[in-house]
Amino acid sequence: RMSANGVDINSGSAQSYLYSLKKMNEIDRYNTRYNAMNAAFGYESAALNIKQEKNGIVIILDQESSADPSRLEFLGVTTSRVLRVKSESINSGFNRLLEILKIIEQKQTLTKKRIPIFVVWDTITKGKAEDDETASRMDARNRARVIKSRMNDLNPWLEKVDIILVLLNQVILSTDMYGNVNTSAGGGIGLKHDEHLRLYINKGK
Repeated sequence: RMSANGVDINSGSAQSYLYSLKKMNEIDRYNTRYNAMNAAFGYESAALNIKQEKNGIVIILDQESSADPSRLEFLGVTTSRVLRVKSESINSGFNRLLEILKIIEQKQTLTKKRIPIFVVWDTITKGKAEDDETASRMDARNRARVIKSRMNDLNPWLEKVDIILVLLNQVILSTDMYGNVNTSAGGGIGLKHDEHLRLYINKGK
């Protein structure tokens, strides 16, 4: 259409526009592919844990509403062994996880038996920070603030129970005004400070 209207698409601003459009399409495809692989890794790890820990508990905090039974089964997850927990916000996700960990810790104390726990949170930085938020307040800084505060509440309980906590996060590629590609992830310093291991999942060439 641009060429038909007499615009030279091989030079100047038109060429820059087409290059930028191509670059953004590539970045969009990468972001979609990366985040899909990210979620698949979390669920496949849960499937492996179910096979290895016959008496374990697998919990999926489904912030993205994407962990439907058919998808989990496709990735090898035995859905009858999974406790799928919905969370309306990041804050409510932490509340529900803490409630479950407290119950499990009490049971461990009574039975004197180890209860291995595997938790996948998909995706911790997705959606609103608190239940009563409006759309205008759903910004990255507020989500980071809540995550940092609630990780402080959660950390003592991670020492009391036998748990692997997998926090899936979205990594976003973007370009600056010079065309340089930058990588960023949400969650603020709270996630980076409290993590024991950080994995970047990428598709091999």
